[in-house]
Amino acid sequence: MTTAAQGIRIRHRGREPQVHPSAYVAPTATLVGDVRVGPRARVMYGAVLDAEGSRVEIGEAASICENAVLRASAVAGDQPVVVGALVHARTVLPDEFFVPPHTVALHTPVRLLAAGDPGLAEAVARVGFAQVAFGVDAGAADRLSRYERVAEVRAAEFAAHADDGVLEPGP
Repeated sequence: MTTAAQGIRIRHRGREPQVHPSAYVAPTATLVGDVRVGPRARVMYGAVLDAEGSRVEIGEAASICENAVLRASAVAGDQPVVVGALVHARTVLPDEFFVPPHTVALHTPVRLLAAGDPGLAEAVARVGFAQVAFGVDAGAADRLSRYERVAEVRAAEFAAHADDGVLEPGP
């Protein structure tokens, strides 16, 4: 079955979302900038896929559930979001690697942890998300200062949306 490209598509930084004709994008999903939705992929209601200064790629037959927010970044280098499963920042999956449902892939080489694994929080902390995503030193002793800096970086990145333009619905 082929479905028409749907959802709210927004041009950002001169880039437009691309949706494969066999993909389904719910009418209330929002695709911003260089977002690529692959064959038979599903982007459900309320999801927001925002490429910012990089890109978001949704692979073949991947599903993005309701109200998910996927945001790429180019603040601290090009950091695209490429979806096939729940894969945390800085993790590189080898070709043909399978991440089972309800698991998180972390680190390189890849380590898989179940959602309820007691070591998950510590493993995620070691990723250094603030540094990877925002270029903010995650080792700063003052947590409040670190969060304030993250908020400043994100606000500056979001300011680029002032020139965005909503596109006409696709075919």
